[in-house]
Amino acid sequence: IFSLLTKMSFYYSLQIIYIVFFLAFPVTLYFFIKKLTSRKLIAFFASIFSSLPVYMMGRTRIMGMFFADDGPHIMALTIIPVALFFLLCFLRQGRVKDLILASLCAAIVALISPFGFFTYLIFAAILTFSEILSGLGRSKIMKFILVLIFAGALSSFWYNPSFFIWMITGPMGVDIRSTVSKLFPISLFSLPILGTFGYLLFDRKPNLQPLFVASFCTIAFFVVTLAGGNLMPSSPTRYRTELGVSA
Repeated sequence: IFSLLTKMSFYYSLQIIYIVFFLAFPVTLYFFIKKLTSRKLIAFFASIFSSLPVYMMGRTRIMGMFFADDGPHIMALTIIPVALFFLLCFLRQGRVKDLILASLCAAIVALISPFGFFTYLIFAAILTFSEILSGLGRSKIMKFILVLIFAGALSSFWYNPSFFIWMITGPMGVDIRSTVSKLFPISLFSLPILGTFGYLLFDRKPNLQPLFVASFCTIAFFVVTLAGGNLMPSSPTRYRTELGVSA
């Protein structure tokens, strides 16, 4: 659409869209962290650190977006904080407008990048678990499931059953299939331990929620990054951007 409106070539239009999404990432991250922590300064410094031109931060996103074929994934990463923002609002307050916005943003993430939606699910699951520890766990689980159902309905025109099965079993799903197969044996003993540890340390302590989310996202994507490749800059793993954001 941008190419048609501006009469520019598709390639240059795509580069401009990439630049806009890249520059918008610190802004979306700022508002999510501000919502989570209720601290402007923490959100500001986190956004600044995430934009530094160093490994796993801004530099990795630049290389993936402009010098590799990972542009949609990095674009989805800009929308994920917005989706998490409205998910957090819906989990806490249960308003219909937050449900609509959370589902819409999650659907947009899925439509931009299936891989980005996979990482969104990890972020969202950890965020929901942190809210469960604050109380009303059954209600918040149902709210999270409701967001996923609505997001699936909004994107069902594209992810129809035949295309979805092809995407999972075809060449597009190679990375995710490989990572899940490696994560499965690890998760059998790590998830119960981490879940018990999180419950004992953070249960009924809402002031420690930001620490829980940050630490568990970092642990989760550290393990996923190791399973999906390794931490070296020369490796082909795509999870380093999420690990950098978590850190």
